[in-house]
Amino acid sequence: MKKEIKIVGAGLSGLTAAINLAKAGFKVKVFEKNEIVGKRYHGDYQGIENWIYEQDALEQIKSFNLHIDFPYYPANNWNIVGPDGGTYNYQLEKPFVYVVKRGTQSDTLDQFLYHQACQVGVEIIFNSSKNHLQFGDIIAQGFFPDNITDVIAIGYTFPTRKPNQFWGLLNDEIAPDGYAYCLIANGQATLAICIFRDYQRRQEYLEKAFKIFQEKIGFEGVDKKFFGGTSNIYWIKTATFNNRLYVGEAAGFIDGMWGFGMKYAIMTGYLAAQSIIQNQNYDSLLKKYVYPSFKASLVNRWFYKILNRKGYQLFLKKIAKNPGTFFKKLYNYSFIHQLGFPFAKFFLRKILKDRRKFS
Repeated sequence: MKKEIKIVGAGLSGLTAAINLAKAGFKVKVFEKNEIVGKRYHGDYQGIENWIYEQDALEQIKSFNLHIDFPYYPANNWNIVGPDGGTYNYQLEKPFVYVVKRGTQSDTLDQFLYHQACQVGVEIIFNSSKNHLQFGDIIAQGFFPDNITDVIAIGYTFPTRKPNQFWGLLNDEIAPDGYAYCLIANGQATLAICIFRDYQRRQEYLEKAFKIFQEKIGFEGVDKKFFGGTSNIYWIKTATFNNRLYVGEAAGFIDGMWGFGMKYAIMTGYLAAQSIIQNQNYDSLLKKYVYPSFKASLVNRWFYKILNRKGYQLFLKKIAKNPGTFFKKLYNYSFIHQLGFPFAKFFLRKILKDRRKFS
């Protein structure tokens, strides 16, 4: 008989793993520390990245045995505000990202995956916090908080009558080593900054970003609701420890350059499940499907960190020539990435340490 699989965490990676295992005939129990799925998020919009792999992100999600029954908004047209205050418009052949809502509301990606899991017989046990070093077959509990924070994201959600549109901003005076964004879809806006340093001034930076986007887009921005969170990115030699498989953010799989994590969460949840179903080595699957683009993102983070104002302007002009091709090259683990990886690990060593706190 197939053994019972215990998963710690009912986020995207944990639910993806649970759905695949249940469909393969395993009995699956998911232990979630909160009383509901998606509590970490606040009804804010996020993007499922669509530039890393040749296959369309939604088609890839379908191949992971998940249903595309959740609302999404393709973002083919992007406006980027540069350090000079100018606006750069990019029109892509395929969506740069698919924008989805996160949180506890009924129209969020989290809730739709939760219902998919329930439909295939996954048992989810709420209000059940577990120690990942002592419990579970798959660890999907999200990031491990410690005294080092890699990225802080704070922002506002608010209603707006503006049509669907997607904006970004690159400027170290507003988002140090990071970026700001404003995503408007279906009458709701999410405006946020993601910063990688100078955290004590985060509220000041957020208000600056809000003012710039308000001038560019023309929204009123009333009835704002604040949200915020932190995340960690780190490099691990193995995502398996003591026969436990670490997936998603629990394994440090966050895009090193942009801080996106949904694609890695879903993919690693699927690969962890397949390693159990097919009796394959999980780390070998990661080396084939995840590590190349993830390592490229760490090298990209190092390059991005050392760019100055002129570097950002050059970056925006390079994108303009052929956005789709540019981003594919950016995440293709090329010879240049391979040469740069040891240097990226060295210069980013303080934030890339393993957060799982193994003894």
